[in-house]
Amino acid sequence: MSKSRRDFFKKLAALSAAGIVPVKVDGLLSGESIPKQSGFTKESELKWYMRSYRRHFFDMHIPDWNPAFLSKLEPQTIVDNLLLEKVTAVALMFLPHTGLAHYPSKIGKVHSAFEKRDFMKEIINLCHSNHIDIVMYYCLLYTEWYWDMHPEARTVDVDGNYQHAIGVGNRHAGTLCPNNPGYRKFVEDQLKEISGMYDFEGVWLDMTWWPTVCYCESCKKRYHEEIGGEIPQKIEWLDPVWVQFQRKRQAWLAEFGNQMTDSMKKLKPGVTVAHQSGQFAWGSWRLGASNELARATDWLSADTYADWPTQSYINKLFYSMSRIKPWEHVMGWGYPWMKETVVTRTEEDLRCRAFDAFMNDGVMTFLEAFDPEGTLNRDNYLRGGKVFADIEKYEAFAGGEFLWDFAIYRSFDSEVPNRFEPSSRTELLGDWPVSAGPTEHLPASIAMARILKDNHFPFGVITRKDLNDLGKYQVLILPNVAMMSLEEVSAIRNYIAGGGSVYASKYTSLLTTGGQRLNNFGLSDLFGVDYVGETSEVVTYVRPTGQYKDLFDPFKEEYPSTLNDTQVITRTNGTAEIIAFITLPYTDPSGRKYASILSDPPGVDSQYPSLVLNRFGKGKIMYSAGPIEIWEYSTQREIVGRLLKMLTSKPLFYETDAPGTVEITMFNQPDRSRFILHFLNYQNQLPNIPVQNIHVKVNMDMKKPSQVLLLPDKKEIKFKMNGNTLEFVLTELIDYAMTGIIYH
Repeated sequence: MSKSRRDFFKKLAALSAAGIVPVKVDGLLSGESIPKQSGFTKESELKWYMRSYRRHFFDMHIPDWNPAFLSKLEPQTIVDNLLLEKVTAVALMFLPHTGLAHYPSKIGKVHSAFEKRDFMKEIINLCHSNHIDIVMYYCLLYTEWYWDMHPEARTVDVDGNYQHAIGVGNRHAGTLCPNNPGYRKFVEDQLKEISGMYDFEGVWLDMTWWPTVCYCESCKKRYHEEIGGEIPQKIEWLDPVWVQFQRKRQAWLAEFGNQMTDSMKKLKPGVTVAHQSGQFAWGSWRLGASNELARATDWLSADTYADWPTQSYINKLFYSMSRIKPWEHVMGWGYPWMKETVVTRTEEDLRCRAFDAFMNDGVMTFLEAFDPEGTLNRDNYLRGGKVFADIEKYEAFAGGEFLWDFAIYRSFDSEVPNRFEPSSRTELLGDWPVSAGPTEHLPASIAMARILKDNHFPFGVITRKDLNDLGKYQVLILPNVAMMSLEEVSAIRNYIAGGGSVYASKYTSLLTTGGQRLNNFGLSDLFGVDYVGETSEVVTYVRPTGQYKDLFDPFKEEYPSTLNDTQVITRTNGTAEIIAFITLPYTDPSGRKYASILSDPPGVDSQYPSLVLNRFGKGKIMYSAGPIEIWEYSTQREIVGRLLKMLTSKPLFYETDAPGTVEITMFNQPDRSRFILHFLNYQNQLPNIPVQNIHVKVNMDMKKPSQVLLLPDKKEIKFKMNGNTLEFVLTELIDYAMTGIIYH
């Protein structure tokens, strides 16, 4: 352990002794009573999801070939553990991947552990009596028993073989086709049965994505009736026939998801429904995500197991796509993900992850798998309870309008490969997301989020449903959004004409969502350039012009910045300013001839634009011929930050000198006349080393501040005004802090 971390722990011990930081407490002794939750009652005027920032998710994908499996389930012990964890809502599995019902169903097969008892009724009654709300879990499409019993409902791959999920190992569940009418009826019958037998507040429907590219008889029949002919067997993104099939896959899945949601809401008026939302987070055309599918889910929820920068992107995507707040991040206690059952995350890791969700108006839901016999590790609940106790202190200050200056546009239609090259036939055969190249739309979007986070630019992620609200953001970012509809092109055009700014890269607007490749960008007049072609070199360089050379420091004209990708060749078509040109290596990296055996140094200066700045109406557009958002090194990412700052027209919501390990988010709560700022220190090595004296500047937008408070204790922080900018110092940040700015 480093000296600085030792000093930190000494200081933490002193704070604990002074009562400033809670002292570690041991678990209750066996036989001690556990107090009931002191929060909201079932009769509270708040909806369950509004009062629940501390949730738990029980994983019970356990077969019954061994009579001991799930034989030791004790509802009272389970609820005692939930109370230790300070949980306010819990997800219970009624139908897991095994397809064996965990309740006395008359439809399908019941798990042998539940043939002689109604475990669900026992635990639901106990939870409700302790003010714990219930989310009913039901697994769709990946259920083993139905797959075994109904071959006609199985997914069939392009080679005519029945599909069995392989994403997390060959022993995972069989996969079913959402187009099979018999399976749809079975699901609706079971949901009706469950709804009639039990009382619950929410529903969580798992695995609502395409298990594979399906060629079963049900799919063939629908394709023939709705389009005609045979389902294409070649992935070709420049072929409208293939793209039309992909759009049908998205539409069919959305129809299935919305049908299940509508059924639940008719059966249980007032219930809220979530679908597993990993398909929106992970991307991949194969899963079939779409804005229409998102309408099936009231709040987005997924177990993603991403690194922090990627999770920061997902958080903001889920916030913007969720109709109700908070959205939900589900995470297993096992490290690094749910396949691990014994190695568990540290309290520090859980705390950072939980506050990462909270600071984006989300909730952390801890997931734990029962041991096969039905027992639980009490230590995990003690650890989770300490984290949730910290969250509870801040719940009264949660929510509001998320304030963003920059908005990354997420397209579910632009999951296309670099150069639009035909994909391998093997991509038709899998059941997990197709790996995307680093310059494709989703990886480029996540890379841009990392740059915005590191530069402390207030940012969010939006989708097609937000096209009418683009005016809320200073800068719209289009990271290689290759496929765009007329609706999108029109909305962006109007946004720029009205004074908005856009950054766009590479293929943006070069294809329609129907798969037609245009002769020119759909936004060419806005970009200020016309499409000509593309470099053959996969290593290129960005060479600054003299006027903008300071923006590219430490790179310069003779030593330009490397871009590990091709660049689009364009020519200017108006008054666009050229910020940088394309430089190519001496030789094509794909050939045998070289200038330097281990690298491809810059050697051929072209006059093709690499970066241009154009003006249209009242707005500005920066177009990049290559996706510079994928730049990885800090000196390169700082360049992107400087370029993006050129597109702003007013001060950002906030600015700070905090290090890159700190993220800040800001919310406006006009009904309570305050801004809320969240601060999270999340370092690669935990526990965190405290960060001292973070300077913060907040654009008050003509509001008059009266107090700056360190919450939840409402300790006053000194501040000063510099024009319309409020300035204060956060003297120390260990893990998480919250400040409130009271205004009038």
